[in-house]
Amino acid sequence: MLINKPVRQFAYVVRDIEEACHHWINVFGAGPFFHVPHLKVAKQLYRGEPSREDSSHALGFCGNINIQLIQQHNDAPSMYRDMYPDGGQGFHHMMFFTDEFEFDRSRMVENGCPVVEEIFEQGKHGGGRIAYVDARDKVGGFIEIYEDNPVIRELFAAWKAEHDRWDRKTDPIRLIG
Repeated sequence: MLINKPVRQFAYVVRDIEEACHHWINVFGAGPFFHVPHLKVAKQLYRGEPSREDSSHALGFCGNINIQLIQQHNDAPSMYRDMYPDGGQGFHHMMFFTDEFEFDRSRMVENGCPVVEEIFEQGKHGGGRIAYVDARDKVGGFIEIYEDNPVIRELFAAWKAEHDRWDRKTDPIRLIG
C-alpha cells in the first residue's frame, strides 16, 4: 500500500490564487482561505539544489479535507512546473501527516516515487520536515509527506474550526505571513 495514513489535504496549482479561492468558496462551500503571499521557508531544496521558486499559497477547508491552492509567480524550476511546465493548472498533490517521517520517505522511494522537493525549518507555519515525492504514475500527482507536529496540528484545527463557524461571506480570503 503506497499511502497507509489518512489523506489530509488535496492541493491544486492555479493561475490566479484569489480567483481560485472564490471558485472554491462559490462552488464547493470551502473556506475561508488563509493566504500566504510569496511564501518563504528557511531551507527548501528542489532536486537537491536550493529552490528559487516564488509561490503564494492559500489554505482552507472543504468539509473535513484541507484544500491548498498554489500560484507560482516565476518560471524557476519547481515541482509545480514539473506538473504544469507551461503554467497550466489543476490537481498537484495530496498530503498526509506521519510520525515516522524517515520510514515513510524511504518507503515511498522504494516504491518508485523519488523525492523531488524537501522543506526544512518552517517556523511558525509548521516546524516539521516535508518531502514531496513524484507519484504521478501511481496517483496522478505528487504526494506530500509531512512530519507530524503540534504546530501544524493546531493550525489545521484552527482553520477547520473557522471553516465550521464561518458565514461564507465575511473575510473569505485572509492574509497571513
